[in-house]
Amino acid sequence: MWIENFYMSPWPHLIIDNFYDAETWAYVSNKNHLFSKYKDLANVKTTGISFDFIDDTMLLQYFSKKLPLHYLERKFTNHRDFDQIHPTVHLKVSRLPKLYDIHDENPHKIFSVITCVQPEHSVGTILFNKDKELDRVITWKPNRAIIFAPIDHVTWHSFGNWDNTDRYTVDFFWQT
Repeated sequence: MWIENFYMSPWPHLIIDNFYDAETWAYVSNKNHLFSKYKDLANVKTTGISFDFIDDTMLLQYFSKKLPLHYLERKFTNHRDFDQIHPTVHLKVSRLPKLYDIHDENPHKIFSVITCVQPEHSVGTILFNKDKELDRVITWKPNRAIIFAPIDHVTWHSFGNWDNTDRYTVDFFWQT
């Protein structure tokens, strides 16, 4: 059952547990199959692998249906301006014990969705206030989505991987 919790601090963000339905969760959590489908798009870095702008019909349709633009605009009234927008899906594998740099989102991202896939336990998303001071950690939980509308110099966040287990996420962005 989809469970939503909306928070205003340190900046508006939405957490949805049980984000994926059973069929889509089975598809997403079969990471070896999903990630190997897009091996030609792998961008290997010392800290992990990114599969950016994948053309996965099932995931694009799922995200677009569950998080349509009008829904996100209603939830996040303070979002970046845009004329045209399109959905994108990215797969991420974070490796090595590491805390990633505090950052806000690329200016082309209008709405950001990070979904936790595997492992069972990892470091969640770390939120900072506009002064880059630690505010809270959104606990990692498989099949959890963290959603926000990036705001320049406000939506500071980070994530980490503090053991040798790979951290898998499926990320979705509405972007210009």
